[in-house]
Amino acid sequence: MEDTKLKITPSIEKNAWLNQFFKLIFNSQLTEKEMSIIMSKIISYYSIRNKLYMRKEFMFSEQNKEKRFFNYVSSIKEKLTFEYLNEGINISTKNPKETEFIDNFVRYIVLTNLSDIKVSTGLSSEHKDLSTIASCTLGEYPLAELELYAADNLVLFAGVEVNQNARRLGIGTRLFEEVISDVHRIHPGKELVAYTVFKDNIGAIEFYKSLGADLEESVFTDCYTARFKPHIIEKIYKKKN
Repeated sequence: MEDTKLKITPSIEKNAWLNQFFKLIFNSQLTEKEMSIIMSKIISYYSIRNKLYMRKEFMFSEQNKEKRFFNYVSSIKEKLTFEYLNEGINISTKNPKETEFIDNFVRYIVLTNLSDIKVSTGLSSEHKDLSTIASCTLGEYPLAELELYAADNLVLFAGVEVNQNARRLGIGTRLFEEVISDVHRIHPGKELVAYTVFKDNIGAIEFYKSLGADLEESVFTDCYTARFKPHIIEKIYKKKN
């Protein structure tokens, strides 16, 4: 393993995420040969990336988010067999000219552990008018969230924020459907309103329309307001439940 270590470029050594990942590999039950195979693939990938861009790969802007990810991975250490990790590395390093290893590897972990995803809206019948953060997480690692605020006859939110590595997996829909359910249960009769739907966000517009929302011109010229009326909320709730 000494030869393999020496091949790690300075840019990788300075990358906290990869240091954490390599530490995880070294602390696993893999043989030296298995570790060498996995690490050589990562090193080869970054060798190509560095030649292309001459830059370091930093995908996590928040150390806390990074720590939460590795806390979750540590909790499934019995699953970290050579076969499981090797498949993830193969997928994550498949197109070094076009894709990001870290982003792809996190996505692989999410995709292969969907049953561990937890959803919480934070809405409570005891505190009906307080703002709250609805979230979808893998362990403690955040995948998607939106801020809700109940006032008068409305429950307001700006939009569903989904991590780059968790998009197109149904995460945002899963969170939103749970929000719909709790709005129906805790705030019966109130409308659910997305007050900033950017006009160039075609995906969001189509998503809200597909669920039956009314799109109206917003006070902001570059935005729509998506309004879910009580009968639409009830319809979505009944379909889900």
